[in-house]
Amino acid sequence: MADTIIPNISLALYRYLCHNIVGTEEHVKTIRLMNTVRDNLSSDKSKTFVTSGSYGEGLEMRVSDLDIMEVVKYIKVNADKQPDFNPSITYLSMDTDGVKPGFTQLRLAYSRTMFILECCEEHNGERYLMADVWSTAEAYTLLGIALQLFGDKESARQAFLQSLEIYPDESNNSAAMRLL
Repeated sequence: MADTIIPNISLALYRYLCHNIVGTEEHVKTIRLMNTVRDNLSSDKSKTFVTSGSYGEGLEMRVSDLDIMEVVKYIKVNADKQPDFNPSITYLSMDTDGVKPGFTQLRLAYSRTMFILECCEEHNGERYLMADVWSTAEAYTLLGIALQLFGDKESARQAFLQSLEIYPDESNNSAAMRLL
């Protein structure tokens, strides 16, 4: 009897989640497609955006937040081996000595970008990435994208301009400003 109860409970839970919490399969596919389109429109030659987390998987839950990853194409992080050198790319190396498990420090190996150098602090003769300024500029960029998605174009424009003021690199915000 227990062999039939467990599958029935599992199936009932699945149906409840689909009907009351997650949505239909079609709804989930639609959210995934919308995320893909937004990610593609937001991405450009220098950055790729990827909607992740539960919403990125198409699950629209009331308490869920919006997680967006950004892949910066002109920065390469190397764990062990050195890739072929390209002078237009910033190279960082992972240092895991003296940090908590699961964490790393990013040591600057090469950059010709002054902004990256300004985002680093020197420790024991090495430069390590400290992303406070960069994080603030990126936060304004992401805020601008969110405001634009909600239809508040003027506030989005102000957020993008604030990001450009903090990080005036011409590639910064190019996709977001293009959307305005």
